[in-house]
Amino acid sequence: MPGSATDTEPVATFDQKVDAWIVDDAEACKALLVHDSLVPPPYAELYAELTAMFSGRLATRLMAEVTPGTYQRRVISPSALFFTDPGFPTKDKTLVLAFAGRQQRLMIPNVLFLQGLSAKHYDIVLLSDPSQHHFKKGCPGYADSFMGLVNALERDMPRANYRRTVAFGVSMGGLPAIRYALVTGVERGICVGARASWDIYRLLIGDAPPHFYDPICACSKLDHPGLVFVYGADNEKDRDQARDFSKLLGAQTVEVPEVSSHNILATMLESRTLGPFLDQLFRAKAARFAWSVAHG
Repeated sequence: MPGSATDTEPVATFDQKVDAWIVDDAEACKALLVHDSLVPPPYAELYAELTAMFSGRLATRLMAEVTPGTYQRRVISPSALFFTDPGFPTKDKTLVLAFAGRQQRLMIPNVLFLQGLSAKHYDIVLLSDPSQHHFKKGCPGYADSFMGLVNALERDMPRANYRRTVAFGVSMGGLPAIRYALVTGVERGICVGARASWDIYRLLIGDAPPHFYDPICACSKLDHPGLVFVYGADNEKDRDQARDFSKLLGAQTVEVPEVSSHNILATMLESRTLGPFLDQLFRAKAARFAWSVAHG
């Protein structure tokens, strides 16, 4: 099971340290970033870096506009973090299993992703793959294969405890989220900015991950309305991959208009539409939902 709410195991990067701090002590961090107040221990050594690196960032401006969420961070492993507010019953929540991209985040600082979702309605497991094997070697310190990761999550995060479960992934983590949904049958699988893995290259350099049967294939059942591929309308690569995979699987596509960037979530974050969009994706009950997309 995930660790206790008091776990303070360090995470890998400076950005991740800051993300963790904002979750653990959101009000203090907001005070620092917005009002330049004193930094509480044990983060005093980060003060100079924080003020220099974060004073002008989008994260700072957006944190000034919101009441910090009430999530508590629990360390499962360095590559698997659990965010929850135990004050709200899990039976009323959606569990989001979030597969990060190459930068070990969900296209945007993870804390801003969390701020877009109410702790009353969501628990979130953030999964990262520092080896960049598209989770085919699992998550370091938690599972050493994709199926091992599936089994570990099924064991540690019982879906029966939640109202529903959603697998969500971005970029490198997008297709692993779809695979997870296909293997487990969770209510929805969402891929933002699909990126297929380069297994042929890895075979050539002797670094190929172990494989199991890939459910994303032409032999799959051609009707999976619970799967959703999100892409920017003006990003040709993302658009083509989303359409190809959705056709293969009988999935839905959601086109975000007038977006050319691969980083769709950042575009929606800047226009203050990300939270409602994610809430719609995660909580829609109808299999084929009439998606409402706006970012201007």
